[in-house]
Amino acid sequence: MRNIEHVQDPSWFPVDFDVHRREVHFLRVSERLIEESSFVDSRLDAEFSAAEIVPLDALPALSPQPPPVWLWHTSFCGSTLLARMLHVAPYLVALREPLLLRRWSDACRAGQQTQSFQRALLPWLCRPWAAHGKVLVKPTHAALNIALDLMAVYPESRGIVLVSSLEDFLVSHLKKTAETLEKIPLLADRALRASHFIERLPEAALAPPDPLCGAALQWAAQREVIAEWLRRDASRMRILHWEQVRADFLAAADSAARWLQLGIPHDLLQSHVRACGSVHAKAPTRAYGADVQQQEANWLRGQFSEHLVAAMHWAERMLLPAMQDAALRL
Repeated sequence: MRNIEHVQDPSWFPVDFDVHRREVHFLRVSERLIEESSFVDSRLDAEFSAAEIVPLDALPALSPQPPPVWLWHTSFCGSTLLARMLHVAPYLVALREPLLLRRWSDACRAGQQTQSFQRALLPWLCRPWAAHGKVLVKPTHAALNIALDLMAVYPESRGIVLVSSLEDFLVSHLKKTAETLEKIPLLADRALRASHFIERLPEAALAPPDPLCGAALQWAAQREVIAEWLRRDASRMRILHWEQVRADFLAAADSAARWLQLGIPHDLLQSHVRACGSVHAKAPTRAYGADVQQQEANWLRGQFSEHLVAAMHWAERMLLPAMQDAALRL
């Protein structure tokens, strides 16, 4: 690297990684951009073409630093909101869905070994933004297949796993765009290939009759992935349900902050959670809140009740009997 001062400067940020070339793409980003961006993946408002490309093997080793904390999740379960509520600088900076993790997840799915990449580059991603501050990493749900590998880099790190009920998961899809719905088969297949669940499913379960049933398959497959890796390493993880978050934003954020040992003063966390809870997590300029979300969900349940009931019944016949108790009870 040209400038050694980049080593301890978290704003010199690894925005991308070329797996085949083993090259890291670095850009200068501000803490404010990290905080305001819903995701720090390819949707980050940055000039990716201006990135400085550094061979992975040229990165110097970093001095010991505090381990990151983790927010794992299934799809559409309020993880962006929870990550925003916990992002209280200088105590914690939340990295929502860094692109590096998606690259590693894709490579792992293609049969490549990615552990060496993770050991070398995770410390660069997780550099604290303030003295005594911590970093929370919220991987994309597509990276559930590498969860154990990532957490093994920091054996002392803790995490939260955020999940939702089947009905909530299906309702969330009723307001998604056609483009999002078209991705369901790929996302379901991705989760299916990351566990042994597919071996227990009847053949008919792999051909859902409509997008909502496909979403049910994705929900079940993601929970199976989580159940399998929790069976191997559960001591550092805590399950949190979207229903708990929705019922009381502050209680959920406070519980997560205490488990993750973030050290955020309660009054500061309270005021921040109140501010986050009044706007849309993925569109912070839009007024929103738990009451509005619940009204929308109730309206969707009423408008699409037949579709919901049909998808729930299909899941009860095709999916739930094949699921492990641990996956059902997450």
